[in-house]
Amino acid sequence: MKNDKIIEILSGISKVIIAHEEELTELDRKIGDGDHGLNLKRGFDAVSHKIDELRDNNELNDLDLSQLLNQSAMTLLSTVGGASGPLYATAMMRMAKIFKYKSDDVIDIDLIEKAVGEAVEGVKERGNAAVGDKTMVDTLEPFYIALKKSIESGKNLKESFADGLIAAENGMASTKDIAAKRGRASYLGERSVGIIDPGAYSSYLILKTIYNEI
Repeated sequence: MKNDKIIEILSGISKVIIAHEEELTELDRKIGDGDHGLNLKRGFDAVSHKIDELRDNNELNDLDLSQLLNQSAMTLLSTVGGASGPLYATAMMRMAKIFKYKSDDVIDIDLIEKAVGEAVEGVKERGNAAVGDKTMVDTLEPFYIALKKSIESGKNLKESFADGLIAAENGMASTKDIAAKRGRASYLGERSVGIIDPGAYSSYLILKTIYNEI
């Protein structure tokens, strides 16, 4: 997986978040601050602008995958308010840690699986969340478990992502039927039941975008 592919993925995520901004914000308005879509749009727009800036300054080609992910993570941290910015930035930084010192041609499927696992663990630790808490973890952890299982069974990356995406969608959908235990939504208690968690939904959209780009 080369830097140009990561750039395509990040650009794709920005477009998807823009397309779903109002939907994400409406979900968050019901159980949170009402700014999830807006915050993510601002953050991934900033990432796209950062990449353009690096390209214009002839610095982009000097970055390895780890450095590009870290630059993107720091941009998210500085532009995205609320909980989602630090969580998505943590995921990127944890992946960057795994990819550090690795050139593009040695990033194989097992390393990608390890990076995804590290990203999910980072989100769980940063958010102090687990499956069943009505957060993005309800999307991310089932995705990783299914991805890992498929890779270990011998499937290729696209097939493994497809299996992970099914689990992610089911995990996202499950948040509609549970009460929130983390974040502002937890203040609503049982009143948060019946609404899909916006973080779980945005995580699913991001994973689906990655699947479409790989």
